[in-house]
Amino acid sequence: MANKEIKVNKRMVFNLALRRFKVIFTTVTIISLIFAFISGVGYSETDRVDELIQELKDEDSDVRENAAKALGEIKDARAVEPLIAALKGGEDPCVRWNAARALEKIGTPAVEPLIAALKDEDSSVRVNAEFSLGRIGTPAAEPLIAALKDKDPIVQHYAARGTGKDRHSCS
Repeated sequence: MANKEIKVNKRMVFNLALRRFKVIFTTVTIISLIFAFISGVGYSETDRVDELIQELKDEDSDVRENAAKALGEIKDARAVEPLIAALKGGEDPCVRWNAARALEKIGTPAVEPLIAALKDEDSSVRVNAEFSLGRIGTPAAEPLIAALKDKDPIVQHYAARGTGKDRHSCS
């Protein structure tokens, strides 16, 4: 009988400890959720766009590339000028490519800056601008027609295609 009583007592102690652990765990979880909610209050899409715009200036090209991709998904017109700067600046072709894709996703607000980019000295900037304008469609038709006269045959090629259906290694 003493052996049975010991087993019962161990089980009771274990069950009591388990209940206390569940209460503590639940309390800690609730408190953690409350703090997570409170810290998230006031953090808006505007804040995220501002952060991503700053990340376009990061030293790490992967950070810049991912920032451009994210800005394209958010589609906030405030990102147009910083994305144009990313398209024109730097030497990383994947950052340029993703900046152009982001501008394409933003759409109509990006048309005028992309048209201006068609006059850039750097042919890769012009090619990316044409590619994006081609994907945006109708609002960009006239500048693409004008780009057919570009001195660079690659630029002429992308202007003629104007569809942007090609795959790119940075996609």
